[in-house]
Amino acid sequence: MASESEGTVKIISAPKILTLDNKPAKIKQGLAYPYNKLDADGNTVIEWKDIALELEVTPHVTPDNRITMKITIKNNEIGEIINNETSFTTKEAYTELLVDDGDTIIIGGIRKTRNATGESGVPFLNQIPVLGWLFKTKQKTDEKQELLIFISPRIVQLEQIGVQR
Repeated sequence: MASESEGTVKIISAPKILTLDNKPAKIKQGLAYPYNKLDADGNTVIEWKDIALELEVTPHVTPDNRITMKITIKNNEIGEIINNETSFTTKEAYTELLVDDGDTIIIGGIRKTRNATGESGVPFLNQIPVLGWLFKTKQKTDEKQELLIFISPRIVQLEQIGVQR
């Protein structure tokens, strides 16, 4: 029995940021989403939720020219409507690691698979033997999502420039 697998890769975003040794840096892209909420008095007020892709990193260059990093990555999105209310999906990763200059590493991956089958049709007519298939339809859904986070740190060397006075 032979099998074949085919897939595609979609890069959602490739944020890049530059910072000094031991200094935190943050880059964020998205929108502020308004939603209604009840306050303590029962009044409806508008609150805002950040729906954004966010990268925060604090690097440190070690004496052997490797890089330690504290990394936080967040990817918040608007989800499905549940009970007439907007839901929000959150994907987050936090880690501390040591990497060689210029190496690429994968710090995390989340795989989500959903399979569903269903059948619908005209009541009674879809139950008729042999001819019933004319009055019904079958649905099959295969949904796969995968989130992979790649990090490629680089040490930026500034050239020493002689200043003439």
